Amino acid sequence: MSSKPGRRFPRRLSVKFRSEEEPDYKVGYTTNISQTGMFVATIRPFPPGTRVKVEVGNKDQKPVSLDAVVVHARKVAPVWQKIRPSGMGVHFLAPEKHGEDLLELMAIPAALR
Repeated sequence: MSSKPGRRFPRRLSVKFRSEEEPDYKVGYTTNISQTGMFVATIRPFPPGTRVKVEVGNKDQKPVSLDAVVVHARKVAPVWQKIRPSGMGVHFLAPEKHGEDLLELMAIPAALR
């Protein structure tokens, strides 16, 4: 993979996520994603430092499951959600394990990888 690890790609993919302490998944969507992390738009972000399990996917492909940690979170008033959604930035704990799977899921052209 030759793309820069921090290079973000705007993508809207379905995400299921939960903290290590919770058995039930919550749902959200990505606004951007890279090989090392993503922003998950959700009205219930976890606080920074929370370890989370995320499953990223779409209806046509098998989801990619990753362990991550929340690095920043923001809650936005409902009237501003279309401009700047509530959510959390997460950093993948072992991105090298799923890097190619993520790029394929994100439909990143090989020339940009």
